[in-house]
Amino acid sequence: MSVTVYYLLATILAASGGEPCRIVGATSDQDARFAMQACEAAQTRFEELFRTSTRSVTIVLSGDTDDPRAEWVLHWHTSDDLRQFAKLGGLIGPEVDAYVAEQWEESLPHEIGHVLVWQHLSTHWTPPIPDEYATPLVDWFEEAVAIWMEPPHLRNQRLAIARIFSSSLPPTQHIAYGQHPREGESDRPAVVWGREYSDRLMKISIREDADGRVSVDTQYVDYPDPGEYFDGSGYYYPQVYSLLAYIHEVGGDAAIDEIVRRLRANPRDPDHLLNLPNLPADLEALDHAWRAWLKEQS
Repeated sequence: MSVTVYYLLATILAASGGEPCRIVGATSDQDARFAMQACEAAQTRFEELFRTSTRSVTIVLSGDTDDPRAEWVLHWHTSDDLRQFAKLGGLIGPEVDAYVAEQWEESLPHEIGHVLVWQHLSTHWTPPIPDEYATPLVDWFEEAVAIWMEPPHLRNQRLAIARIFSSSLPPTQHIAYGQHPREGESDRPAVVWGREYSDRLMKISIREDADGRVSVDTQYVDYPDPGEYFDGSGYYYPQVYSLLAYIHEVGGDAAIDEIVRRLRANPRDPDHLLNLPNLPADLEALDHAWRAWLKEQS
């Protein structure tokens, strides 16, 4: 397997049940506490969005688990692993500690969100296939729900980015019918991760060559022109989150429930955003209303 900044594996096993959050393979009490806090935070935010309790999630920090209660398993890294990744990326001193804290507090709840939405929609994870980012779910909704599991300050940051560029973001039709900008990259040899700032994007690329050598590149780059192809670390995340936030605030519980009902019936329902309760009926009108709502956000 290629070197990655983080990796996610959701596995369906035989049975369900058990406590809401189970931590396996922690190499320290501190890591066990960090993982539990991230899991509980994600589940609380999920319940706020969908108004329903979640099923059990097992987080494996090292090794694996053959516990039949572990129906949904998420593999994550220890703090020592995260420090190594940070140093490979050129971070030093306090930057390393800040990176490790961000991974536990921001990235892990996001990844747990992927598992929770798959559970909620009864969408079973399958191995990566060509032209598929992760699950059969429409990509924008799955990613937006995962972002909802992030801390409020990070979600507000994404919303601010979407507001700043609202007039030039791709149309909602592109998001609703399109794929995640990283589709087909689940087994890619290089991983690029980024954290959005108000006007800059930090990107770290790590590549493992066939001979085992690891190459690392760290850079700060400007946001790309929204009229051109944009990757998942640029406009996609702020846009999909802002669309979900708009639907939740304006359409209310009825609109969220209707999307869930449709995607449970067909994870790729092409009409899942049409004629939602309390919202414009067609995608063009929905797009205009969402952009107008964005501009009103402060």
